[in-house]
Amino acid sequence: MASLFILISPLYSQSKEEKDFNRELNIARTKAKNGDSQQAITMLDSLKGFECLKKQYAHLTEIQLLKANIYGRQNAEEKALFHYAQAFEFAKETKDPILQLDAVMHLGEAFYSQKLYQSAYDYFKIGDSLLFWANKSKYRKQLNSKLANTAYHLKNYNDARYYYSELLKYSVQYQDLNYELEARNGIADSYAKRKEFQSAIQFKLSLIPIYKRLQQPTKKQAVYIQIAKFYMDVHDADRAMDYCYLILNDNQPVDALLHMKTHILLASIQIEKGALYETQIMSNLDKAASIATKLKRKDKVLEAAYLKNQFIVKYKSKKLAKKSLDSLVALLDKESDIELQIKIYQLGIDFYKKQHNYKKQAEYYELYLIQKDESEKLIRRKAENKRWQLKMIQQNELRMQCAIQKGILRASECL
Repeated sequence: MASLFILISPLYSQSKEEKDFNRELNIARTKAKNGDSQQAITMLDSLKGFECLKKQYAHLTEIQLLKANIYGRQNAEEKALFHYAQAFEFAKETKDPILQLDAVMHLGEAFYSQKLYQSAYDYFKIGDSLLFWANKSKYRKQLNSKLANTAYHLKNYNDARYYYSELLKYSVQYQDLNYELEARNGIADSYAKRKEFQSAIQFKLSLIPIYKRLQQPTKKQAVYIQIAKFYMDVHDADRAMDYCYLILNDNQPVDALLHMKTHILLASIQIEKGALYETQIMSNLDKAASIATKLKRKDKVLEAAYLKNQFIVKYKSKKLAKKSLDSLVALLDKESDIELQIKIYQLGIDFYKKQHNYKKQAEYYELYLIQKDESEKLIRRKAENKRWQLKMIQQNELRMQCAIQKGILRASECL
């Protein structure tokens, strides 16, 4: 009997330790869930003392994920990455694709949130290789969305379109409307970036019945103006005008900003069509200026005035064009958009050149050069700012990669 007790005793001890471990882990989970972060971390750290934890890679993965999530919520990014990296290393030992996906998605999202798209893409691609085995709708939708958006940011529009198409397939299969809308928009925008505007138009059109069904007129109207711009890109002014009219004649309310932009777009199309549209052009620009004034959008008031002058210079009398140009220039001040000022002065240069009025042409050219110089200074400042931002991003990425390498090294000590 004594010998039997000796044989059973280690098994009983092991069983009790596992029960104690599971109880402590459950308490830590609850504390983490309830926001009791410090106590949760303390309890998770105390689990190291359990003998049964050794080589239990699923438990080790979960512990690291819990810690990482806590630090993530506290915006302690390096600590979070340190633990996510350990979680991924332990998850690989489990051969469980879902555990691996959970860890690698967090790593990818950490880089994505910092606009470090290439590193994010690399992690999401690892996730993609696990997706065949981790057959869960959550991951099929979430990962394809991340891959598509990251590829789009990287200007890899072929890959973006492919992953948006995968997202569309799974969003329809699992009846997830939000992801379906994201996918249809993403496919259209990817086509547009590759200047495949007819395909872009077809996918934008597929959104219209959905927004009608959802009774979201503002989103429907926003799609109409995008389609109008795509038709302008393929030089189909008539179809572009049709979609502007769909917005202006909609029996549902139109957002004021979109209303203003539509009048401006329609007028700019009509100016290219010719003098026969004079009444409509002036009406559209007056309405645009009125809305812009109410919205306190001085830039758009000026843009409407510029388009009026463009029409007058092109189609009306020299006397009226001269008077109109002088009135337009009088509207300019230090706050006026530099690029729009350049367009206005260029309009004056071209007009007075045709009139052989070289004195006025020279005056406008001098004003043009001043703004061109300001524009180049602004471009240089933006370039310098971009270089500084890139340097900060690179330093940030180095810091993040360093935290991950430390996590991998720590995990390797336990393997």
